[in-house]
Amino acid sequence: FTIPEPRARARVTRSLSGVPPTPEIVLFEKSIKVCPSHVPSPQIGPARLLRVSGAMPPPDAWASDILVSVALALFAAYLEFQPPFERHLVSETLHRVSFPHTPKQTFPTWTLPCLGVFIPVSIIFLASLAPHARVDRARHRSQTQRAVVGLLLAVTLGFAVTNALKNAVGAFRPDFKTRCWPNDAPVRWASTGVPTCSPGHDERLVSEGRKSFPSGHASMAFSGLTFAARVVANRVGLVAAATSARGNKQVAWRLVATIS
Repeated sequence: FTIPEPRARARVTRSLSGVPPTPEIVLFEKSIKVCPSHVPSPQIGPARLLRVSGAMPPPDAWASDILVSVALALFAAYLEFQPPFERHLVSETLHRVSFPHTPKQTFPTWTLPCLGVFIPVSIIFLASLAPHARVDRARHRSQTQRAVVGLLLAVTLGFAVTNALKNAVGAFRPDFKTRCWPNDAPVRWASTGVPTCSPGHDERLVSEGRKSFPSGHASMAFSGLTFAARVVANRVGLVAAATSARGNKQVAWRLVATIS
């Protein structure tokens, strides 16, 4: 096929070679015809052909991510109320779990969505305000939307994996003795390594006392903030600056913006 317009020649030249066209290349293209066998021709199905022509809107690719996030959140909530693995507790190690129980936690449960969702979403929106000359407004809005949906997917996946590991490991919390035998109740054993809690114990509290590892706060904060840091790094062009010829002069402030 031939390329009749100079602008079309420039676009094809940039797409094929990756560099801006020079006057010599443009003059050379005027005297030749590009063979169709040398140009990749992807197979375009009917649905894609309709989307390219504008007759069909593109599908919402992020909708599947939202469905997966909801499914993971429901699965994690289901694991939250399941009994954990009951590992043996021997009297020789009882002193390790004999710390007093305090109803008021140092980091309450409501801090989980703040660390894993609200703060990372705020970081993503702040990063979206950074100027980006190579991305138009519609694509920029779509990238921000996909980043938020990806954050939800990362957090719910971390939440589900953490609850699954908690139930599988069954690690004791440092205050398990106070949970199982409150009010200085005598320690009793059903058999070797199997404790028998006092009649006045809270079953839910004892079950939570076997879910010490891994930490839910740490996993939620890591999932959300790490994903947000990756979005910021992509937004400020950290990787591109590090691999470019002038990367040594431009990578410092981008790295500081990412890790801060």
